[in-house]
Amino acid sequence: MLANMKRRQLTSSSIIASSKVSSRRSLGGKRTRLPGQAGIATILMVLLISLAMTVAALGVVYTLRGTQEMQVAAHATTHSQASAWAGVEAFRRYLYEIHDEPATLAAISGALDMSINSVSANLSAQVVSVTSPTDEFVDSYYDVKVNIRSEDEAARSTSVLQVVYRVSPFLCSGGISLDSELDFQRDLNLGGSITVLEFAGTSASFQVDGSVNMENISVSGIDSMYATGDIVIGSNSSLQELWSNGDIILKGGSSVGKATAAGGISMLDGGTSMGIGYANDDIVLDGSSYGTVSSRSNIQALRGTASGALTAGGTIELSGVNLADVSAVGNVIAKNGFTPSVDNVYTEADLVCEDNTWVGYTSVTAAGNASGCAADPDLSTGQTVSVPVMSEISEFSLSQTRIDAWAFLAKANYVFEPDGSAIKVTVADVSGVTDGVYYIGSYNGGAGTTYNFLCETVNGSNECTSPTPPSQRICMGYSDYNRCLTYDSGTDTWNLGAQNMAPGLVWFKGNAHLGNGHFYNTFAASGNITTDSEHVTEAINYAGYAAICESTFSVNPNNYYTNLVPLNFCDTSSNEIIYSHEGNVGLVSGGYDPSLGGTVFEGGSVSLGASSKIYGTVLAGDMLTTAGQTEIHGYVTASGQGSGGAGASNSLGGSTTINLETLPSGYAPTIVPNMNSAVCNPPDSEVVRSYWTRYL
Repeated sequence: MLANMKRRQLTSSSIIASSKVSSRRSLGGKRTRLPGQAGIATILMVLLISLAMTVAALGVVYTLRGTQEMQVAAHATTHSQASAWAGVEAFRRYLYEIHDEPATLAAISGALDMSINSVSANLSAQVVSVTSPTDEFVDSYYDVKVNIRSEDEAARSTSVLQVVYRVSPFLCSGGISLDSELDFQRDLNLGGSITVLEFAGTSASFQVDGSVNMENISVSGIDSMYATGDIVIGSNSSLQELWSNGDIILKGGSSVGKATAAGGISMLDGGTSMGIGYANDDIVLDGSSYGTVSSRSNIQALRGTASGALTAGGTIELSGVNLADVSAVGNVIAKNGFTPSVDNVYTEADLVCEDNTWVGYTSVTAAGNASGCAADPDLSTGQTVSVPVMSEISEFSLSQTRIDAWAFLAKANYVFEPDGSAIKVTVADVSGVTDGVYYIGSYNGGAGTTYNFLCETVNGSNECTSPTPPSQRICMGYSDYNRCLTYDSGTDTWNLGAQNMAPGLVWFKGNAHLGNGHFYNTFAASGNITTDSEHVTEAINYAGYAAICESTFSVNPNNYYTNLVPLNFCDTSSNEIIYSHEGNVGLVSGGYDPSLGGTVFEGGSVSLGASSKIYGTVLAGDMLTTAGQTEIHGYVTASGQGSGGAGASNSLGGSTTINLETLPSGYAPTIVPNMNSAVCNPPDSEVVRSYWTRYL
């Protein structure tokens, strides 16, 4: 047994020794001593590699798990986002339903619940803010910021979209701004004197889609005139600028600062003057003075003094003139019998001297020859000459303002229509009177027949049968025993012969002849409008609160209308006029009768009698005629929409004054209603659109 133990020890020792020997061997047979911890390091490396592989495996598993969760979340979110976008469209349609209610738009706020039949998610809208416009123009808009929230219970997801909607409620009903103080769409004849009194530091402009004749007129306060036809001015008229698609003709001592013509320019009298002139066609200079003048064609300088240079794309003829530089692509011709005085002459062609003694120049440079000219060291021929020619003047077009008295009908307080032999009036938005149809009748109380009562019913003689006795008068005749309103069926004309009538917007179906009273109204007629001499109209916004809402008249006061307050124009709680674009208009005539399909224009002429005064903008759907001593405290537009005929034209005669110097607050003569409503039908996406979106 002892021997066995020894053998076991020996065997163990041999194994250890063998291991030690083995561990000391190298490839070269040499023995190398290794560190004592080499085995442990190897084991640690294996452990670290195993750990890294484990971590990598766990990372892959985690990534797969996260991707799966993201896919599930994305799938769930897709449901709620789709519902949210459906809510965006639903709220846009809601805004479209109320887009024509500005007060409602401005007042929407807080949380609003929504439901869509095909959407199972819970939808809601939180109005964040509403930004309202400061005016009511066709391009004015509301910005409505809303948070649209969608909660999909089945998908357990929520999405919130913030949207800014742009709402344009006035595309067809808002105000428009008139381009110029005087705007005419037919030829215009001016006689007597035209005066425009403008705001301090401003000047007036004329626009005419046609020709302008102002030979026998004096003009004051008009800065510029634009015409698509010829412009002829005379009688010492003076304007800063003329622009014509045709010819410009200056006569009779007239003057212009700058003239631009797509045709030609002619100065026909020695007393005329022109600062700067540009024309596509020939220019004739036979005036007293002119400055820089350019033509793409020929120039004739017959007489006068030039302070600038003449440049022509054709020839230049010189007579008895004193000029600065002269440049022409064609010949420069010094006419016989005259002694023009010129500084420098440049021509791409020849210098032609009809008088061979002429040397009235400082220098001549010609690409061609000198024909008939005296030898002179300052005359140089055969040179390289390049004359710059002005660019062609393009014809312009003037926009036509659509005028339609029917657009005023919705806001009218009194609408007059014939009803057989009776005078029917539809009353709306007037305190003390129930909206509805009435008649103008008379009453005989024993002391004589009195007229002009507002009656519910009348008999065949237009006597008031209800109420009896009547008490409410609609207008004030020259006496209580005179009718103030009659209708002539033969001429389809209403004759208003009165000192005044109930204030507000008055609308006539047919023509209206307005007598020589003093009226606090805006008048509209589907036909023509004429006024007697001494007629005065004050538009609603011009007249102001006291006259319109309290019937406090400065002229011909009475107590007939104290109960008749036009509530759509009067804020009685704050004692202020309710601003409206219609209230800026004094007279509007002509329109498109809806019963005729809204495509045929009728009427449209406005004819103002001598000494008529209109405190409001005048809108003539066709033509305007004025007589002596006429005053208009507003803008003037005559749109030429009628059938007219050969020679049909506007005419301002006698003394016509456009006075814009001192105007009451709340009155804006440049702003009138947009009368395109009958032909305006924008898609709902133009009226309401989502202007900006983001996820919250």
